[in-house]
Amino acid sequence: MNRNEFNELMDQLIRINNQLTAVRRTQSLDLDGETCHPSEMQVLLYLSEKPMATVSDVASHSFFTISAASQIIKKLAAKGLIIKKRNLMNERVVNLSLSEEGAGLVDQFKQAEAESMDDFYSNFSDINENDFRISRGFLLKLEQSLKQKLKDQS
Repeated sequence: MNRNEFNELMDQLIRINNQLTAVRRTQSLDLDGETCHPSEMQVLLYLSEKPMATVSDVASHSFFTISAASQIIKKLAAKGLIIKKRNLMNERVVNLSLSEEGAGLVDQFKQAEAESMDDFYSNFSDINENDFRISRGFLLKLEQSLKQKLKDQS
């Protein structure tokens, strides 16, 4: 692959990511007449996988600033979707976890997203295993490279 082909591939991946993000944004859920914003869902999904995370963890994982993550977390706490607890070992640290209502919303979101993604899967079910492995290997290598670049920048 030459440099131009690589650049075209990167542009295509960015377009695909933007389109997938747009599709996922349609998966926002209503919570008693109030829409849960996609960035809020991103935080809730992260907390469902990493209970007791901190604001810094959320910011780092989601590529938000600490300030943006704090604002999102305040909104989610005000909606009763997350629980904030001071860490007993270090009182300066606040650990975050999902409330029962937050966990229920995550379950609803995952179900709606799974149903939406079924349409996409039907388009890919005929891809042969070798093509899939090559694509997956490329994406993993790209992800590792990006993680290293971000680590080097911080």
